[in-house]
Amino acid sequence: MSSVARHHTFTLDDYFAVEARGVDKHELWDGQILLMAGGSARHNALCANFLGVCVPALRGGACRALSADQRITTPDGLYTYADATLVCGPLDLGREQTLRNPTVLVEVLSDATRAYDRAEKLHRYQQIPSLRHVLLIEQARVDVEHWYREATGWARTVVTDPDGALRLEPPGLTVPLAELYDGVFDLAP
Repeated sequence: MSSVARHHTFTLDDYFAVEARGVDKHELWDGQILLMAGGSARHNALCANFLGVCVPALRGGACRALSADQRITTPDGLYTYADATLVCGPLDLGREQTLRNPTVLVEVLSDATRAYDRAEKLHRYQQIPSLRHVLLIEQARVDVEHWYREATGWARTVVTDPDGALRLEPPGLTVPLAELYDGVFDLAP
């Protein structure tokens, strides 16, 4: 991600004006408008595989899967796009169709975003009251960091077994890692 401008503090109105002008996606982070990078073939395959598992499993229920084009916001004013989002119940949409109530957020990690996604972005995500799960998915190996909300706060587990699975409650969904990573390593990194 690269900054559109580095020395000017942008407002929310500035951000939405930039978003409205182009096809690129941007993030508003502490007054800075950042261009979001595109994903590799592995990144895109992991996102598609995740949604491919979720969409049929959620069909007819109260939860729905949304692609990387769904903008989300955190209570402290981060406006961004996760790689995939699950929402249980009605969508709470704010300004410009920005989602305020995700249940599950997915980030596929890259060398350029790993540190940010695991630290600052994760911390901001965890402030969203409706959020129950954050999945941080590695591209180069089977490795999913699963953050989940418990009554006492956030807990973490890491799944690296290719035959393992992630259980997401809510929405009552099991994601087998074999399906998540299906065909991913056939693609160039």
